[in-house]
Amino acid sequence: MTEPEHFRLQKILRIISFWGLLFFVTFIPISKAISTIGELLCGGSLLISFFFKDFRTAFVQRLTKNKALWFLPVYYGLYLLGMTYTKDFNQGLHELNMNHYLLVIPLLVIGLNPSSKEIQYILYGFVAANLFSGIITIYLRVYTAVLFDSEPYMPSPFIMRPRASLNYALSVLLLLNFLKEAKGILPKLLLTLLTIVMFLSLIMLEGRIGQVAFVIAFPLFIAYRFLNKYRFLWFSLFLVLGIGGATIAYFKVGNIQRRFSEAFNEFKDYKEGFKSENAENSSVGRRFVYFENNWKAFLEHPIFGSGTGDFRLAAEPYFTSDTYQIQYNKPHNEFLECLVKFGILGLFIFLGGWISNLFLAKKDVLYYCFTIIIFLSMFIESTLDTQSGITFFTAMVSLFSYKSELSAQ
Repeated sequence: MTEPEHFRLQKILRIISFWGLLFFVTFIPISKAISTIGELLCGGSLLISFFFKDFRTAFVQRLTKNKALWFLPVYYGLYLLGMTYTKDFNQGLHELNMNHYLLVIPLLVIGLNPSSKEIQYILYGFVAANLFSGIITIYLRVYTAVLFDSEPYMPSPFIMRPRASLNYALSVLLLLNFLKEAKGILPKLLLTLLTIVMFLSLIMLEGRIGQVAFVIAFPLFIAYRFLNKYRFLWFSLFLVLGIGGATIAYFKVGNIQRRFSEAFNEFKDYKEGFKSENAENSSVGRRFVYFENNWKAFLEHPIFGSGTGDFRLAAEPYFTSDTYQIQYNKPHNEFLECLVKFGILGLFIFLGGWISNLFLAKKDVLYYCFTIIIFLSMFIESTLDTQSGITFFTAMVSLFSYKSELSAQ
């Protein structure tokens, strides 16, 4: 192969890699099948690129230099380590496959050698997909008043409302960031309109965790992105105002009040032993039972956990003997799930790596806001237990980490 052909092929592979990653991130909120195609396109082109020595050298240099991206592959190492003492090997292999994004996505991001501008294009794609979902959310809510029983069943917000509300919350903040950087009156007016649409869709989707996370993350974003002095004081003031506004919204906006009232009533019903309804019909109440039984499973193997594939083997006996007779389920708490699988040592590595990653991220307020959103989700959901959750987490951690390090260079 001649030298011009060599560079031409590398350029083509790099374009395919970029568009593959763009497709992957864009379709996270809409279709896991198309998102997977994007992953394969990106990964395949990068594998071919490894035949070129200059690419291999540059890749190793970037990997060594950008330490913030090490967090996710290190966490995936826990899944590999947990396979050495798991009993249900087949389930362990399933967990390895489900969580392969922890290893693959950071490598795809760093393999692209993108500029901050290219990462911005990928974030544009993510926001565009959520705007598409958001417009359908508003349409269905206005014209049919239902979501889960409506057509179309895609995009995925109508299947995975809690995860989608996180996407919507982050998309509002990304749009505000685009608005801050936009030049010209027409782009600013358009972005203002799109931000309003995305915010309305967040309310109408009725995803409680996304709404709560937004109330906390939004003041931080405004204080640190739009103000230069006394940011902490402004954040504190905006947070108080945000909580006050959310409280008023609870009493004035019907669908917000209904969803949170359901949660309060279901928690009360759980405390009273599910006297008013069957425990299986209580979404919030079940979560507390899940937590109790999985906590008992954690106490059996507190240091190293039960292993990558033995989650069900460890926890299901406690559901069988439970007085509520609720069917086995995971804890709906990512941190407890980590404890059951990998013990205190595993949770220490997970949180320690994540915190170190944040310190290495060079004070990127968007990344901090994303962390608030996803961290709160992990308290009431096993966020990384579905493809929509694990792809959202790994993609955004990788993109924000790499973007902040590029900005610092």
